[in-house]
Amino acid sequence: MQAEGCMPEVLTFNMLLHVCCKSASQDRLWPILARMGQLGIQPNPVTINTLQTSFTGDRNQLDQVLSELFK
Repeated sequence: MQAEGCMPEVLTFNMLLHVCCKSASQDRLWPILARMGQLGIQPNPVTINTLQTSFTGDRNQLDQVLSELFK
């Protein structure tokens, strides 16, 4: 995507996060979140809602993910 000169935006990352959360691939969230940070892409309310929905029963994990987002 970037090789073609097309930069991802928050919507792109929200879709990736949504798929990971729905497919129970939460271990794949970390590289996606790291890439968001590297590109300087700020989470929006949809990003937060997606993650909250995924980590409903695990408050510690959610706190860890959110702190990673807002470094």
